[in-house]
Amino acid sequence: MKDTYFVADDLDEVELIQNELMEAGVEKDSISVWSGDAYGVDTHHLKAENELLKTDAIPSMRSGLIFGLFLSGVALFGFLGLGLMSSEYMSAGLIFCGLVIGFCTWEAGLLGLRRVHRDFTQLGRYVAQKKHIIHLHLGDKAEKAANKVLLKHPAITSVRMG
Repeated sequence: MKDTYFVADDLDEVELIQNELMEAGVEKDSISVWSGDAYGVDTHHLKAENELLKTDAIPSMRSGLIFGLFLSGVALFGFLGLGLMSSEYMSAGLIFCGLVIGFCTWEAGLLGLRRVHRDFTQLGRYVAQKKHIIHLHLGDKAEKAANKVLLKHPAITSVRMG
């Protein structure tokens, strides 16, 4: 799957492009729009970009999970060194490690919610200029069909291929 971003000036054209893409076989779920005009996106029957994906929450949670696994591993070795992993204390040690992993993942996700994802940091300047970002998440077959449709619209520009 490949993420492709295009900038358009007019939501009417974005709606036309979406309809042509769907006629060419691209699924509607693969097309989303990021715009400062939420009402216009809704009235043009466009799928708005997921707000959670605009944040750094998911990559941060992944990092928090890895850090939590590391900390719980250190804690387990500490418990083993102190002799606390005998049969009567083992369940408490494992519960503690699970809590450490969960807390680190949760806290990292909360911190990530406050940061804008790196893809949208670059694209945010277009939204500030009252332009609309078309985000296509396509496989190889759908990408070929989309390229044919997008060539018909010279007013839109490709801003980033990912």
